[in-house]
Amino acid sequence: FLWLQFFSAPQRRNTISLSPGQSVGRIQGPDVYYYRDSPRSKAAAEIFANNLKLIYPQPELVTVVPTTSLVELRRTKAPAVLVEVAYHDNVDDANWITSNIEEIAENLSLSLADVLGVPFVEI
Repeated sequence: FLWLQFFSAPQRRNTISLSPGQSVGRIQGPDVYYYRDSPRSKAAAEIFANNLKLIYPQPELVTVVPTTSLVELRRTKAPAVLVEVAYHDNVDDANWITSNIEEIAENLSLSLADVLGVPFVEI
């Protein structure tokens, strides 16, 4: 589980949480959660999901999920999303994660840059 906090403006905290999820092997595909009552969080979630669809082998399994139950999203004042990159207890997802870790990292970085409105620069 990776928890990222970043600042895009003075006094404004933004949160992105990235996690290889666990589902006892029954669930497959990336899920991008956002706080249901936040239009800016929804917009950020859609950016992450649309970009993940470009690299995930079954793009129809990438979902955007509104929620009010996740404290990580509910208690964050700025727009927030939680990205379940894939489910490591699903064999297909686990293999995808391990075989594509660099591409996943670049995709998430590109998405974050897009959300923040800054250019993505490869180093």
